[in-house]
Amino acid sequence: MTEILHIRLLEMIPRRSGFVLSITNDEEHPHDKKGKGFVLNQGDKVLITGGSGEGKSFFLKTLLGIAPASMVNGEFRQGGSGPWLQYKDYINQTNMYKSCRVVFQDAVNSLHPYRAIEAQCPGSDEDYRELLLNKQYIATRMPKDCSGGECQRVSLMFAKRNHEKSKRRILILDEPLTDIDRISFRATVTAIEHFFDDPEWTVILVTHKWKEWEWLKSKKLRHYKIDHGRLVKKEAVKDYKDCEILPSGRSKNCPTLDDGDLFKQNPVIYRLKVDGSFSVYNSNKDFCLWELDDLQLRNGQRLGLIGESGSGKTTLLRIAGSLFSKSDYKSRLLSEFSFRDGLEPVITQPMLPRCRRIQMVFQDTTGALAPNETVKKNLDRIQSRIKAPKNLFDKKFEELGSDLNLFSGSKELCEFRKKQMTLLSMGQARRFSLLRALLFMNIYDAAAAKEPKLLLLDEISRGLDQENENLLVTVLDNFAIQYNTSILAVSHDIGFITRLCNSFRVMFKGFLLHEKLSKSELIKLSSDENATEQEEPSLLNPYYGKFLQGVEPDHNMERNLSNGDDYSGCIYAKYYVCDNINRPGCIHAALKEKGEVGICM
Repeated sequence: MTEILHIRLLEMIPRRSGFVLSITNDEEHPHDKKGKGFVLNQGDKVLITGGSGEGKSFFLKTLLGIAPASMVNGEFRQGGSGPWLQYKDYINQTNMYKSCRVVFQDAVNSLHPYRAIEAQCPGSDEDYRELLLNKQYIATRMPKDCSGGECQRVSLMFAKRNHEKSKRRILILDEPLTDIDRISFRATVTAIEHFFDDPEWTVILVTHKWKEWEWLKSKKLRHYKIDHGRLVKKEAVKDYKDCEILPSGRSKNCPTLDDGDLFKQNPVIYRLKVDGSFSVYNSNKDFCLWELDDLQLRNGQRLGLIGESGSGKTTLLRIAGSLFSKSDYKSRLLSEFSFRDGLEPVITQPMLPRCRRIQMVFQDTTGALAPNETVKKNLDRIQSRIKAPKNLFDKKFEELGSDLNLFSGSKELCEFRKKQMTLLSMGQARRFSLLRALLFMNIYDAAAAKEPKLLLLDEISRGLDQENENLLVTVLDNFAIQYNTSILAVSHDIGFITRLCNSFRVMFKGFLLHEKLSKSELIKLSSDENATEQEEPSLLNPYYGKFLQGVEPDHNMERNLSNGDDYSGCIYAKYYVCDNINRPGCIHAALKEKGEVGICM
């Protein structure tokens, strides 16, 4: 068995981070009398679990030699017989990062953000197709213009295709399925299993979701948990229950009824319309959002947007957040919110009053935070901008931050204020981004608290373990009730979004599909194995059931527009696409009407 790396006497002490991570397992090495350490051999399959913010991703960066030298102490040895090196020397001599294939938790960081996908990850149409990627559509785009799920699948495709060229076959996976939609999940898991089943590959997998993945249970893994600053083998922990499924955490006052039951009589506080098609980027092959005139939110409603990666969910949120140019809103986009007595165009409102009523938490939270700022400096800037009373602002920060499990007690509060943004884990960055958004809103006097507000959430549960997911739902429940806040949320995690929201819409290739889903319908379609073969097809478009069951639509049942077919053979031909199509018609017909040619699914 060839040794790749041996680490001993490790302490990772991120500056102002509030935790120390050390190796304290009992793994003995036959040639090292000091004994204790972490040994990685060729062909090992390693699973690392632990709570949000425990240091899992930082440990991976240490293995790769890309963590700052000032934050790590320890001895490292490569190849089994080389000299023991201090970390600062290991950084200068190791080639681990260059010789590994890495899929980061923020998958866009696995790729160069400003180089076209095909230039970085060349592959055949079949290579792309294996992970349900359309090469013609995605090849010329840059990672920054792709969805998170597309970036994760491209990174895996690149690793799989290039394994023959790799002298040291090492794959590092940090939450590789966080942005994967239900249809792409099976293809992505198949690609990952390829590495687990190949004895020549060394794989390190970090995840919160391992107990939910049946496919992983059959693999022979060395399992470690990072627990309160210690890396320990799972078997060494008595009565250990990793990733335990906890109660939902839903507050007693949270509405659980479906949209039609609870919000039908409430006034509309937000409306979004797209006139014609809206091209997001400047290329004929780029994504378009097609005409839409029926997205409305009533006061108190929490609407969940679901759909495949790249279907337009984030684009729709960005339109709602007024993040496109003013000229777009004057011509093709309409985004209206109830600022006073009626709906008014959002773009006409001054920036500060608008932001006090509408806030967005981005999918890429690490990119949305100023990397060199401390938490305190960031909060001071917000407090100064909104001119909130300092004592009241600090009180809200302490209450909400504690509820979100960012700190507990005065000591942890002090340490958290000193943290730099770059030292927040993915889960911490996600929760802090939400905390900033909540603090920016009008919540500091009784009159403002009653005004309608809108929270836009893009994959807010990414990077969170089950316990922190439950806390997040509870905080959003209570905040929405106390401060009259409606929510428009995007997520691939059906379990999470079902707990958070009370009504749902599905997006498909730039269309917001016509039929709305209630909570009960979403739960039934997600859990019923016969949902794809409904006895009453008039109830829902069959694509809904296929998507929620993770079944890829049968391409053989569809027609190619270039052949001039009448769509009579399309399984979707009898269903409306959107409100602007005043006749039954499949998405093929709608795309042809807009000038698109080709198989749409």
